[in-house]
Amino acid sequence: MFATAVVLSLLFACTGPADDTGGTGSPSGDGGSVGDINPDCDPLVPDYCGMPFPSSYYLEEDGSTATGWRVALGPTTMPADIDGVQPDPRYWNEFDGFSPLGTLVVFWPDVSLDGAIRHTDLAAYEDADAHTVIIDVDTGQRMPHFVELDMSGDDDSRRALMIRPVAPLTYGHRYVVGMRGFVDNSGAAIPPSEAFAALRDGTPTGDSRVDDRQELYDTVVFPTLEADGWQRDEVQLAWDFVVGSREGLTGRMVRMRDDALSRVGDSGPRYVIDEVIEPYSEAFGRVIKGHMTVPMYTESDSPPTMLTRDADGQPFYNGDTDIPFVIAVPQSLLDDPHPAPLVQYGHGFFGEMEEAYDTWADWNEQLAADNQWIYFAVEWTGMKAEDLSHVSLMVASDLDGFSMLPERTMQGFVEFMVAARAMKGDLGADAVLTQLHPKTGEPVALADPDRMWFYGVSQGGILGAAYMALSPDITRGVLGVPGTPYTFLTTRSKNFDPQFFTLFRTKYPDPVDITWWLAALQIPWDVGDGSAYAPTLGSGDRLDGVPEKQILIQAGVGDAQVPSLGAHILARCVGASMVGTPVREIWGLSTMESGSVGSAITEWDYGVEEPLENRPASNDVVDVHDSVRHEATSQAQLKAFFEQGIVIDPCDGGCDPD
Repeated sequence: MFATAVVLSLLFACTGPADDTGGTGSPSGDGGSVGDINPDCDPLVPDYCGMPFPSSYYLEEDGSTATGWRVALGPTTMPADIDGVQPDPRYWNEFDGFSPLGTLVVFWPDVSLDGAIRHTDLAAYEDADAHTVIIDVDTGQRMPHFVELDMSGDDDSRRALMIRPVAPLTYGHRYVVGMRGFVDNSGAAIPPSEAFAALRDGTPTGDSRVDDRQELYDTVVFPTLEADGWQRDEVQLAWDFVVGSREGLTGRMVRMRDDALSRVGDSGPRYVIDEVIEPYSEAFGRVIKGHMTVPMYTESDSPPTMLTRDADGQPFYNGDTDIPFVIAVPQSLLDDPHPAPLVQYGHGFFGEMEEAYDTWADWNEQLAADNQWIYFAVEWTGMKAEDLSHVSLMVASDLDGFSMLPERTMQGFVEFMVAARAMKGDLGADAVLTQLHPKTGEPVALADPDRMWFYGVSQGGILGAAYMALSPDITRGVLGVPGTPYTFLTTRSKNFDPQFFTLFRTKYPDPVDITWWLAALQIPWDVGDGSAYAPTLGSGDRLDGVPEKQILIQAGVGDAQVPSLGAHILARCVGASMVGTPVREIWGLSTMESGSVGSAITEWDYGVEEPLENRPASNDVVDVHDSVRHEATSQAQLKAFFEQGIVIDPCDGGCDPD
């Protein structure tokens, strides 16, 4: 892959030689035990500075935010890299809480998963004797999750325990996490840390990091667990955290959207047609290339860059940027000219807009030609080909600058919405989108602005979840082989290992550091991921200006690039149902009849085993990720969804191609 070449070329240029200590910035006992007072470290987990995470230990009161809190990672909370470079948490500390789908992490050396909730038995989160709970303090409701060890590294002695929410936590709510019944691999009970035992037993320690939290534990943490049936003396570890507010997670993007669309108006942005290729291919008889002028909210119009920030930390208009666009008209429509639907396409992993129409993208050729649909596309700024080398360099040398990726992706969302507005306005009505009628000789408008849909595949489906939650103009979207949240997908995706994990492991040889980083990175990543926005679709409390939406998710069991477990999480976010006869039951989802109206998920099963652990599936026999979009059954389902607004069961007895 191109990504591999870029990463390997950067590897030794951007990193120093690894030593053999196995540690980086947060070795065992680094300020973690009672008496070794480092205010940046929580002593509840003495074997690793920044755990448990996320935690209210890393929050400070702030009356200016919607939650009343602000993230407050200390100057040395983040692990330093192998060269001793200490990342700056400034961009994390802008948020008023933690991710609604972030992973919770703890490091207990040699911990066993005996009795823990696994993703194969999610209903066990409700068991009276469950080893772990995530409880909404406001409602007393347990939240579904599963538990696993991070298997992305090779050192069995340095595997952190991860608690994975599988449905979005509520914006702005406080949650209590409880752990009990855990043993090590010899069967001996994991002892509570000195600090946690003191809180549990009400014993003063002289350490303000512990004693100052006694009231919180006595009035919130332990009462929440006891109301759920837990005994105080059985708890091995407990803590609390606050999820970021809806305003804190989505407000900046909504502000950018509203400002940009008001600037371009109903007619859309200024644009220039640069080239018309006719014919282009057997499928697409006319390909139109051009560029349009889009409002910009980043400091620069090229990577690496961040959002602009005013005195209140809000993005502001920073002039305009020109972006390329493409429109592809099928030959079948040119032969039979009439107003036709418009499909906005979202490309894959660090890809390009050519995926919408080029001859190698034969699934799009098929859909457009068979259905007489006009495709149009721009690129996912933030995660397009131009960004790849900059993102790789950031991973290798400047993780505290990670926000460049999601914040530039936010600019990309603006560009997608402006492009849709262009096609509803002047660009869609341009003479280049007309065709002379073969009988009358009169020009016929080809674009029907009232029928506009979104189709995104892979990364296009991942980012498409956010886009659909934000767009005021598109009401039906198909998300092909998607998932959320992004950090959940990484260790189960072959796209990230070895491409990005090679860089990561060179800078952070301790696997626990990488586990912590993946948990922490979701906080700034939320704003450029579906995790912050998609829950507004399933809750019924849509973002301002957003009409009712229908979402169709098409996924594959055993996908090695975007794991279908991530698609299940996304389905719960958007309120999707299974349809007809699914190939397997998806926990927490109802089933709708074929031909129903609503949001849905369908899976295709090629017989590829889905790993229990957080590793990529094998695609040695079949490439599940690529196969789903090529199935005649998936294309028939997509057609019915777009054109009729219904979800059909496209397979007889479950979609399990031979």
